Amino acid sequence: MELLNEIEVSNLLDIPVDRLNVWAKNGKLTPTQLNGVKKYDKNLLSFKFDIAEKIFNSKWDKFIQTKPNRNYTSIELFCRSRWNGFGNGKSRN
Repeated sequence: MELLNEIEVSNLLDIPVDRLNVWAKNGKLTPTQLNGVKKYDKNLLSFKFDIAEKIFNSKWDKFIQTKPNRNYTSIELFCRSRWNGFGNGKSRN
């Protein structure tokens, strides 16, 4: 069983910690006390919240290791984004 602290859960669900405490009082989420610190079960979060399940099952760790074929200059990146966003919409490869 993997446990997350209040801050981690708050960031994951994009809610304030105060809301988490209200949910704990109302019984929507039941924290576990571990050395006086509230911890939440990761499996329970993914069961109750679709967004948590999607984040836990994503391949983000693998994605962030992806590297470009070469290093681009800032002007190349700027021009490329302007061309695709405001130009004719065609990519220039």
